[in-house]
Amino acid sequence: MPLLDKFEALSFRLFGRIAPYFLKNVFPQTKGSLEKGRVKIYPETYISLMFFTALLTLPVSVIAASVALLYGFLPLLILVPLPLFRYRRFSNCTYEQCQ
Repeated sequence: MPLLDKFEALSFRLFGRIAPYFLKNVFPQTKGSLEKGRVKIYPETYISLMFFTALLTLPVSVIAASVALLYGFLPLLILVPLPLFRYRRFSNCTYEQCQ
């Protein structure tokens, strides 16, 4: 069984009971969106994958929040690749003219 199939099976096993409720009441447009995008997955499985992925990323969020509170800054921002733009792309003047 491929890894993605195992991931889907485990997520549906954990969140399969609450997925139909969320599909009906919270995310009613999901079924149509999956059909339009020709995504070959059951909507209930898609919702349970959303919850399982959120559950897996929860420890990272808790650790990042605790580090941010302990040190007063978020050191994980270093990991985000920020594009470096030249100053004149955002205004009509060059850096020297605007100083």
